Amino acid sequence: MADRIEQLTAAIELSLIPGLGNIAQARLWAQYHCLPDIFAESGGPPLADAQAREAIAARRYRAAAEEILDWAGKEDCLFLLRGDELYPALLEEIPDPPCLLYARGSLDVLREPCVSIVGRAGPRSTASRWPRAWPRTSPSAGSPS
Repeated sequence: MADRIEQLTAAIELSLIPGLGNIAQARLWAQYHCLPDIFAESGGPPLADAQAREAIAARRYRAAAEEILDWAGKEDCLFLLRGDELYPALLEEIPDPPCLLYARGSLDVLREPCVSIVGRAGPRSTASRWPRAWPRTSPSAGSPS
């Protein structure tokens, strides 16, 4: 079994490959169980997207993944992989949950009821207003639900 650094590097590398979305990543994880093994297969794993398969076989995004992992260590950024103890259980219930989460701060809060915002790109204008408005409209703030 690969160590944590190898697992994280492989997960980050997979997340960087264009054409390899959450569904394809989840299928690969289910098939290989050990993320670095995905990159060990000659010619790349069986994928419909030939460019993604070639990127995996050539380890095209390895250096970028290592750079991100290095940056994360300097910036106190943490990672959660699907299957980790603190990976949000409810997130596992959505269609196509992300295989890798970047986090900052204390992960202990994930043991408590909370609200999380998960996304890949910049928020839409309505999404960026919602977190500021939510405390004023939540039941715990005394407003009607």
